[in-house]
Amino acid sequence: MNDPKASSADRGWLKNDARHIKYGNKSGLRLPRNGRKSPGRKAKDKGYELAHPYNAPASKGNNYSGAKLKNHADHLDCIDVGTNMKSMGRMHEKQIENLLKQTPHNRYEYFIRYCADFEQVWGLVVGEDNWVIFKDDNGDEIFPLWSHPDLADTCCFDEHRKMGAIPQAIDLDSFIQNCIPDMESAGVYFGIFYDKLRVGLVVTSEELKIALEEEGSAWDG
Repeated sequence: MNDPKASSADRGWLKNDARHIKYGNKSGLRLPRNGRKSPGRKAKDKGYELAHPYNAPASKGNNYSGAKLKNHADHLDCIDVGTNMKSMGRMHEKQIENLLKQTPHNRYEYFIRYCADFEQVWGLVVGEDNWVIFKDDNGDEIFPLWSHPDLADTCCFDEHRKMGAIPQAIDLDSFIQNCIPDMESAGVYFGIFYDKLRVGLVVTSEELKIALEEEGSAWDG
């Protein structure tokens, strides 16, 4: 409850529960925002839940030693996506729809969390190794990326689909060590989670590298 990485609201929640326990009004701590009368309890964000990592699901007999607190929406994604780290399950249409309703910044944060956990990023490729890179309205070259092949396929621009573009995975370590430096040298930016309306978040190579490495370090403990 004194963890500086936790929000002040969550620390306050835990301290308040600890005070109630001290005076005998409660028997244990609740996860933040998971109270019966919590605001948003019936909304999309239902508070935090203890979630297994994607590669260590409860269905495979894993205990909670590697589990982390996730908000309700992210936990559902963890359950829906699949259990094999290199064999993604299909995303539900409603899940894709809900993600596309998020702001570009929220989609970017989702991308960072998901890719750091799953250790892959997804782009579009034409033929064997012709990665899709397009120019935006400012004339900048953009390398579009998504966190899942179904998202890449759904958001593929019509002109790229006509070219035969299909989703292709890049191992995260290879992406950080090889692809990011190559794109930085070529002056190419990364477009994260673009939708079919060409709305996404453009970031520099350095920004993306730092975000992925920091999130990866958080998962490694």
